Amino acid sequence: MCGCNRRSMFGKLLIQQKSSWQWTYDSDKTTNMAYMSLGLTTVLVIIPAHFAYLFGRQFIFGIPETYSSPDYIRMYIASKYVSKVYMTAPGIGFNQNITTPAQTSTTVIIPGHVVATSTDYSNKVVYVEADQPVSVHVMVRNEHTSDGFLLLPISDDAIDFFVASYEPRERTSQFIIAALEDNTRIEVQLKTSAGAIPIGGGSYSTGQKVSFALGKLQTYLVQHEYDLTGTHITSSKPISVVSGNKCANVPHDVTACDYLAEQLLPVRFWQKEYLCAKLKTRRNNRLRVLSSKNDTSVHIGTTRVTLNEGECYEYVSSSDAVTSVISNHPVLVLQFSEGTSADSVIGDPSMITVPATEYQETEYFYETPTSLSYHHASITIKTDQATGLRIDGASIDRSDELRTTLNNIEFSIIRLTVTAGKHHIYHIDPGVSFGVIVYGFDTAESYGFPLGLSTNALSLKEIIGSSCSPTAWHLDIDMEKLRYRDPGSVATDIYFGENSCTGQYIGNHLIFDYDIESCLTTTKSNNTEIVHTNQLVYAYHDPKYTFIIRNINWTLDVNCHIQRNQSVLSHVTYNHSTDGDQGSLNSTTSYAIQTQFFIDPNFQQGISGNPLDVTTGANVFVKTFVLNVDWTVKMRLHSCYTEPTLNGHGARYYLINNGCEMDANTHFLSQTDHETRFVFQAFQMSGSDHRLYIKCDATLCDTSDMTSSQQCDQRPHCTKKK
Repeated sequence: MCGCNRRSMFGKLLIQQKSSWQWTYDSDKTTNMAYMSLGLTTVLVIIPAHFAYLFGRQFIFGIPETYSSPDYIRMYIASKYVSKVYMTAPGIGFNQNITTPAQTSTTVIIPGHVVATSTDYSNKVVYVEADQPVSVHVMVRNEHTSDGFLLLPISDDAIDFFVASYEPRERTSQFIIAALEDNTRIEVQLKTSAGAIPIGGGSYSTGQKVSFALGKLQTYLVQHEYDLTGTHITSSKPISVVSGNKCANVPHDVTACDYLAEQLLPVRFWQKEYLCAKLKTRRNNRLRVLSSKNDTSVHIGTTRVTLNEGECYEYVSSSDAVTSVISNHPVLVLQFSEGTSADSVIGDPSMITVPATEYQETEYFYETPTSLSYHHASITIKTDQATGLRIDGASIDRSDELRTTLNNIEFSIIRLTVTAGKHHIYHIDPGVSFGVIVYGFDTAESYGFPLGLSTNALSLKEIIGSSCSPTAWHLDIDMEKLRYRDPGSVATDIYFGENSCTGQYIGNHLIFDYDIESCLTTTKSNNTEIVHTNQLVYAYHDPKYTFIIRNINWTLDVNCHIQRNQSVLSHVTYNHSTDGDQGSLNSTTSYAIQTQFFIDPNFQQGISGNPLDVTTGANVFVKTFVLNVDWTVKMRLHSCYTEPTLNGHGARYYLINNGCEMDANTHFLSQTDHETRFVFQAFQMSGSDHRLYIKCDATLCDTSDMTSSQQCDQRPHCTKKK
């Protein structure tokens, strides 16, 4: 018996559109007849206004029982930055430390006996911690029974979940809970389509509650011969839940069965609008929609259903069109690949959490499981932004593209076939976000998972209060809310316009009160108004060299509109801009030497222009070489340094000095007699001019002169970087 209500629709599918709406925010009116508009600029993907559940520093998870012993379990770890990552599975004696390169993924193999193979308590858990935000995907592979899932970073909101699974035919429905801290109280309200559920030596039926406690890095596995979808799990402290099936037929009466696994998204981050389409090469689009509240009204395509807490609805369509899922309360949407007998196509069941339409990431790094033969990706993006999509530097193939309209905005779902290996999917405009699911097939086998999941976190406009007058700015940041949204936020790293315009800490609020024309404010005017423009900046400063800005966490454009006619209207509006201040680079030559800059480690995609546009925190690959190779000449790179101006005035900061790496994020890649290659992370220098100029000096030696040649052959005596 199916645990969800079901509806199948074959043939033409009409898309239900939701009425458009507009949200406005009114500030307190001012007697000075002024209003402000704030525009959010996401400079890095680390912390946009609503950020995607992708990058994090701490992860914990268990792996529920597999059909048979896995061939391998792999974690794919990726980051924009060079990252130090620590992994441990203390229950099986596994510990590993690695340093991952930037802008790519690194594979780590986890021993297969970390899989939980018996119900109730165990110490089969994996903990991951990184010094930089990373994304992690897990692939559990056994020939003919595989699946993968996105790891979700530990969050204070990870205390409320509903289980997603499928109806087992021969094998169990299951979920595993992993605790980060001691004394974590768990309450499980069971839901199943039939049968008594064995837990802790007892037997329980649907609707009953079970409570127990977990210790630090401890897991609890629950299994049942019927579908556990809709089981409600709450906890006193953050946990992770991975659910699925040991081996499920999808649909229930169609072979062959396959392993299903997804780490569950906390209820706090469910949303109301989703778009999805059939997986590439498959016949049907099979969805399950799960509700957390009573009287949840859901429109799925042209179908409308009402769900109560813990109920799910299964929807199937053979139409090759976009299916919209729109609800009045947040829901979780899962997409299922069907068994190969359903459509006689290569592949088998997998379970994928569908990303919502809003607040996704702007780029993704991932690696396909190389053991499978066919790999695909489906990208959801606003249609007018699709031309800027890139994969591995090339434009996205849009030959398999479906379109629909949601809230008067046209969206596209673009389905791609990708090669096995590592990939970088991004948009040329760093302010454009989009959702991606990846999946793959082989004979009686499949995998699938999202590359990121959105979180409806507090936006900056909910955290920052603002007002202005013809003579003054007033900004109020609620630091308690900011730290809830972005743990670890530091007030001293937030400034207004220029680095010297810092806020005053009063209670839990950071207050900025400045003259309207101070702090690098710019002013424009027309016949009706005067507009003053500035920017709030949250930067990460180097702890040793405080004048160096390593990363920009976020920026917020602030515009104060002064009405010339002195009308009484006063309100705050928001608009998004596409880019912010970017680190700018420039190089000079010394003697017959040339320096070039690239954005990729293969030194193929050059950065041109003066100054160069490079996002703060991005890797910049540098090649310094003898312009006209003369084999009687050797080159030794002596120094590369930054200055705030091209003419050399201001503080000098060395990346390389006397042939030694001076900056912690600068690393030599190769050195020959005629060329040196290195990489560094772009940053900003404090001050009014955020542009950054790079100058490199080198020594040329005459190989026919022993004294001269020795100057280039000498190895520098370098001390360890701090």
